[in-house]
Amino acid sequence: MNVLITAGGTVAPIDDVRFVSNRSTGRFGASLAEACLKRGASVTYLATASHTIGPFDVPAIRLDGAIDPQELRGRTMRAITDAWHLGGRLTRIDLGKGSVHEYAAELERLCRSKAWDYVMLAAAVSDYEPVAVAGKIDSDAEEVVLRLKRTPKIIRRVRDWVGESTRLVGFKLTSGADDGELEAIARQGCLANRADATIANDQSSVGAGKHRVALVTPKKPAEWFEPGDDLADRVVRRLIEMMSES
Repeated sequence: MNVLITAGGTVAPIDDVRFVSNRSTGRFGASLAEACLKRGASVTYLATASHTIGPFDVPAIRLDGAIDPQELRGRTMRAITDAWHLGGRLTRIDLGKGSVHEYAAELERLCRSKAWDYVMLAAAVSDYEPVAVAGKIDSDAEEVVLRLKRTPKIIRRVRDWVGESTRLVGFKLTSGADDGELEAIARQGCLANRADATIANDQSSVGAGKHRVALVTPKKPAEWFEPGDDLADRVVRRLIEMMSES
């Protein structure tokens, strides 16, 4: 399989020195990429910034609790071993500025560059960006008001770039939605984006450190996946099964 995965959060400047972004780290996108690589796929990983977590990166570990040195060593060695054996099928591309415009241009170039079996758009693309101010806003001001403008919905262009044979997977993050609301929002996303599936979750589970996701397609009931180290692997396995059934 040829798989294209995007990850990380886009960046929009406020002035010459300040910017707004979002909380996306790329961690789940990286896990999805690892799961695809372990299934023999060739993966192109488009990261919105060089600090976006990528496949086989060993993330920083908080030292505020008990740590099993053997487990830490084991995880590190597994990441190194996987990178050694599977890294030949991984291409990572980092954006320079990480803006929505730059992301759209690079994504279109990649989508049109070859035939993709799966395109998974896990990057968190900003819906709004400030109208940037030239220079630097005075730091002595008591209050600063930003005017935001809407950014284009990049995912709604992707089907035209990749054609009908590619399996297109979108992502949706809600905040405070219950399971029924989340499923309805994700299903509407499938239809609006002409996507084969949407992977959805709510900020409440992410914030609690219990990442729980739903796999939603245009017509079938949502399938839920509970937290665990193998979450991405289970999602990818089921996604491939579902796409082969349709």
